[in-house]
Amino acid sequence: MLQSSSTKLVGEGPEFKSQMEFIKLSSRSSAPVLLMGETGCGKEATARFIHLSSGRRNHPFLVVDCSLYYERELERELFGVADGDSKEKINKGLLEFSSRGTCYIANAEELSPLTQERLFNYLETGYLQRVGSDKPISSRVRLIFSSTKDLRAFVDGGLFSPKLFGCFHGLLLDISPLRKHPEDIASFIEHFSGQFNSEKGKKPARVQFSSEALKAFYAYPWPGNFDELKNELLRVFRSGLDQVLPENLHPDIAHYWLGCSREPQVRRVIEELESYIREFRLMVRLDAEYGDVLLDHEKWEFELESFDRQP
Repeated sequence: MLQSSSTKLVGEGPEFKSQMEFIKLSSRSSAPVLLMGETGCGKEATARFIHLSSGRRNHPFLVVDCSLYYERELERELFGVADGDSKEKINKGLLEFSSRGTCYIANAEELSPLTQERLFNYLETGYLQRVGSDKPISSRVRLIFSSTKDLRAFVDGGLFSPKLFGCFHGLLLDISPLRKHPEDIASFIEHFSGQFNSEKGKKPARVQFSSEALKAFYAYPWPGNFDELKNELLRVFRSGLDQVLPENLHPDIAHYWLGCSREPQVRRVIEELESYIREFRLMVRLDAEYGDVLLDHEKWEFELESFDRQP
């Protein structure tokens, strides 16, 4: 699913259609949602679209990035603070302020155990408590969590509350990275081109991408996902080119397509294999150093040597 600077989502492949079905299902409910995926894959855009497709569309959509706060600071940001009996010292938190809207909690893997417990209690009871107070406060805010990590593994490792994870009740979406569904790139180029020119008050763009430039877009793995694609398109559109060739693209993208003796698709597969090999060798070295060798080293070393000898 592709995102733009607006709230519109565009695409045409099976991945896009599946995710739109998830959004349709989620917008009918007030249950918490969990979105998981790499950085830049469109988690916030998806959360915002769920909000705008629901009955909460006329109420606030607030965003909090857990990675930007210390533990106690985040707790106060979410739940608010009540200092003593003085009403003048009460500060409402985001969960209270957006009571009839949606609160999007990004990088949920950064939540402390205490904050996870407080969020679980709110989801179970519908009441929250400000920091420094035991007075229950009713709130109807809808929570949408996101994470760049696989929280299933965090639960298994004791790093994320199984009770909070269990609250998602099937409303959990793994958003695939762009390299998994490059068929949506063309749709995004067309949509973003029109959006860019509309914002600049220009006529529809006449920028043409050569077949080789498009093949470079499809072959490139886009580690920054949709955010990286958007930035590249902005750079291209601002350059004023009428036709875009591979050499006009960012050096990383152009180099991935040009100046390489191997076909780009084959090169991408080989690079992924090499990354796994490097990770495996590091694991073997660490296991050996700590005297806890868990893998069949001789078997894997034989297979790695056989792979290295291949042309």
